[in-house]
Amino acid sequence: MLFNSYTFIFLFVPLTLLLTGLARRFAGVRGASAILVAASLFFYAYHDIKLLALIGGSIVINYLLTGLISSAEDRKRYWLTVLGVGLNLALLGYFKYTNFFLENVSAISGAEFDFKRIALPIGISFYTFQQVAYNTDTYSRKIKERDFLSYALFVAFFPQLIAGPIVHHGQIIKQFASDTFGRIRWENILIGVSIFGLGLFSKKILADSFAGYAAPVFSSVSDPETVMSFVTAWKGSLSYTFQIYFDFAGYSTMAVGLGRMFGVKLPVNFFSPYKSTNIIEFWRRWHITLSTFLRDYLYIAMGGNRKGKARRWFNLMATMVLGGLWHGANWNFVIWGTLHGAYLVINHAFNMFVKKVAVLAALQKTIGWKIISWFITFIAVVVAWVFFKIGTDMLSGTGRSLMDGTSTMLSAMFGGDGFATFGADIAALDLKFWLFLLAGFAIALGMPNMAQIFGDVRATYEKHGPAKAFGLITVSYKPNLIWTAVMAIIAAVAVFYLSPTTEFLYWAF
Repeated sequence: MLFNSYTFIFLFVPLTLLLTGLARRFAGVRGASAILVAASLFFYAYHDIKLLALIGGSIVINYLLTGLISSAEDRKRYWLTVLGVGLNLALLGYFKYTNFFLENVSAISGAEFDFKRIALPIGISFYTFQQVAYNTDTYSRKIKERDFLSYALFVAFFPQLIAGPIVHHGQIIKQFASDTFGRIRWENILIGVSIFGLGLFSKKILADSFAGYAAPVFSSVSDPETVMSFVTAWKGSLSYTFQIYFDFAGYSTMAVGLGRMFGVKLPVNFFSPYKSTNIIEFWRRWHITLSTFLRDYLYIAMGGNRKGKARRWFNLMATMVLGGLWHGANWNFVIWGTLHGAYLVINHAFNMFVKKVAVLAALQKTIGWKIISWFITFIAVVVAWVFFKIGTDMLSGTGRSLMDGTSTMLSAMFGGDGFATFGADIAALDLKFWLFLLAGFAIALGMPNMAQIFGDVRATYEKHGPAKAFGLITVSYKPNLIWTAVMAIIAAVAVFYLSPTTEFLYWAF
């Protein structure tokens, strides 16, 4: 059941809000929690009833195991945690990486495996990571109270179940006992609907429009006879760059809005990443909760920066490669993660070098330096997105390898195929594309993001001050008539253009 479907917007959400509100009024917090758990499990199993057994079994087994961990001592406690984490990763590995493993063994050995392709259950990457963190924190005695109903809702809460944010138990479980949780409060509903509408606009009007320009270009890569021009390659790569930006921003925004309707504040997961002036900053702004999880439960667990520079660089590279593989069982994701790992290592090493050179340290504070740094960062991100987009599935059956496809795009992007058709290609671009491209840059670089716009009403788990758009525009949402009218128009436009309904890109991960 997609967030951007009529069934979800006009039936599932209103009915769930009503039932949760009634349960809160007549049965208290536990009644509201029970309704939301049931609604969330229905939401998850709507596509395939078999998914209910998967997530239900995962929740029950993890809860029982963490109960044993919390009461055990010393080595038994440690091995129970290893078992809990191992079972979660084994489940994820089976569904997500079995096909990938067998395909690569087959390719290397020449052996033919007769196996049925395993379908990837939606959301498994997200709720697996949440439960891995819960297991680990139980071992570290960071879990103070245990309650099955709250735990089940923490894992299955539908606004963040399918594509994040990856919430930490300390951020959300305590909210299920708050005074606002589950109550029908019109201010929360008004704020939540406004945020949801903004996200819907980002997905439907912006992301899906850019998808229409990106898809034909990347599809042509599968044809060995394709000769791609400089303009066409940049049209495709920039279109996908903004498609994935507004698609993920849209989902992240809609999730926050949905949570707020139920009196739950979810953490920020997306904070204008294309405004970043270096890759380190980019990863503090893009998929923030995944970056935080990888840092806290992988990078630091491997030693972080505590064991010298060489080990630090290795830990950073390993974390990003695994982060890339988390996105999908294809070599394009491994390469994408490796690229970003290399970017981060270079960025950290360069920062260390700059600090030792007084002239460079002074230049680093200038506007010119920041503009150049932004440009280099943006181009690096665009190049990495080419690998992210061109995957095995796109090229399967064409006889082309991943490197063939990416080399076709990247060669054209950097002038390898010449500029003979430059003028004609520019003239062939329609006005609508230029308007969307201009809007993409203007919104991504010059406008405040959701967390800034709704900062004064504490829309998210974090505390944010009044919204400021980097000196260009300052706005601050208020739940009044004017803002309600503006947000209603934005939402109405998105709803009007809702059909056909398209999936969010991160639902595939």
